Amino acid sequence: MTVHPWVVSVAVLDMVGAVFLACGTWSALRLQAEWSPMSASPTQIHLEVLSETLSIQVRFAAGCLFLSTFLAALAVAWFLPDIVPGAMCGTGVLQAAGPEAKRAVAMRLFGCTGLYIWLVVDRLNRSRPEAPITVLSARTLLAVFPLAVLGVVSTTTSVAALDVQKPVDCCAAVYAAAGGGVAAGWISRIPGSVWTVVFFIFSGLLPALFLMTRFARERFAERLAVFLAGAGLLWTGAAAAALLEVFAAYHYGVLHHDCAWCLLLPEHRGVGFPIYAALLVVFAESTCIPVLSGIRRREPSLVDAVGARMRSASIRIMTAFGLFQVLVLVPPVVWRIRFGVWMG
Repeated sequence: MTVHPWVVSVAVLDMVGAVFLACGTWSALRLQAEWSPMSASPTQIHLEVLSETLSIQVRFAAGCLFLSTFLAALAVAWFLPDIVPGAMCGTGVLQAAGPEAKRAVAMRLFGCTGLYIWLVVDRLNRSRPEAPITVLSARTLLAVFPLAVLGVVSTTTSVAALDVQKPVDCCAAVYAAAGGGVAAGWISRIPGSVWTVVFFIFSGLLPALFLMTRFARERFAERLAVFLAGAGLLWTGAAAAALLEVFAAYHYGVLHHDCAWCLLLPEHRGVGFPIYAALLVVFAESTCIPVLSGIRRREPSLVDAVGARMRSASIRIMTAFGLFQVLVLVPPVVWRIRFGVWMG
């Protein structure tokens, strides 16, 4: 098969990112074992230089992997369906790539989220001349490294397994899953009305917790922020399920087409890109808040910086939440005004 240029771009970015990430992780092993901030020895001075180099390497690696993930999504949604017989969207491409493709999607999302958390920790660490959480930053990187590498390996494996000779029927798979049979996932087995109710419950809870966090006394604001983060994570799951089970139909104009990839297609104005970006922002920032809370309790010198970052995280959560609500809830309202009924 002719290698698609978008696949080459993703592979090159993955390779470069993985190499720089591996170099940074190798340095992190030494830092977390030998870092001694109270020492002025030549070894410690060398470790301080190594820490700065690590930060540059991993930030560059994260940029490569974030970009390659976006390009991979774009390739699966827009370009690879042209070379897979019978594929209408990314679902057909994943079918042609086999079961490893779904693992690649999951591992890349978790890996990118982990790298984002590391970036937050690293920025806080660099906000002080003494770099007080260097060891924590190194250990965070050591925890994130396997996820990021598995995402790259799974992507490479799924691309190698991509079959462009055998026809696929992605629409049949989508409708079979929507029918609640053996092919259905656990999300499809739960009625869409249940997901809608859960979604609206947490959609009311998130703004309430945000306002409480903003106006509460400082000693309570941190605890409320952690509750906001928990609600954000639960809202993300309910919102994704409600989107696929209920609200996507208003973009497609048909019922029971529970396809996540079709929202990315040009004929649907690529509305899935900002919708999924909003979900990712809420998920990533909600994951960061408990980490920030732990750093605030552990490192007194970063109390102000962490407090500012937690406030920034809550604002980002609510901004992404508002964008999602507009993109997902306006189409049903327009449909109701035009036709006088809800779809269902």
